[in-house]
Amino acid sequence: MTVKSNIQDIISRLERIRDKAATIDVTAALVVGANARMGVMKNRIFNQGQDSENNSLGKYTGKKTKVTNNRYTFGNNNSDFQTADAEDLKQGKKKLKRLKAGIKNEKQSGGASQFSEYEKERLAAGRQIRYKDLEFEGTLRRSIVIAEQNNAVYCVFNDDESKKIAGYQQKQIAKIKGLSDEVKIFWGTKEEKEIQREQTNNALREIYESLFNS
Repeated sequence: MTVKSNIQDIISRLERIRDKAATIDVTAALVVGANARMGVMKNRIFNQGQDSENNSLGKYTGKKTKVTNNRYTFGNNNSDFQTADAEDLKQGKKKLKRLKAGIKNEKQSGGASQFSEYEKERLAAGRQIRYKDLEFEGTLRRSIVIAEQNNAVYCVFNDDESKKIAGYQQKQIAKIKGLSDEVKIFWGTKEEKEIQREQTNNALREIYESLFNS
């Protein structure tokens, strides 16, 4: 068998690889890894209610009282009858229906029969109250985004108010638990960091393979 090797062809191919490599932006691979880590982190915080050590954020606190029968009777915001319009009354009925369903579910599952004002609002919004999950309307969850700067990729809050709320939550939960330092919630766990490394490496591998297979 005779194998013919054309040195010039090899050189030309290497030159094409070199030129293409110079135009590749590996930031895309960093974004893939960061997005994977962010997704797992958001699930841990807002769905499972856990800090970066995988400890529970605790339960909702506050003075517990029974739900009165006239709650939301005059509208979505408990306004009086004179100021409530048709839409207020409609939304109030919806909230009361969700609240009653939430209370019934709590009783059936052996939960509480009295609730704090915030717990009542959560039940009326269709939210769970078994543990803190820092989720009500989803604003804080949506504020956590991926940002690129100076060839680096970061997971950040996209507005100062959300950053302030996150910091307050870390201090408040630590206070409730009797800890001297704030609870780290918006930090990556070992698992999340490993997922980021794995997904970044996979994305880089695909980039390099595309260079040599082109």
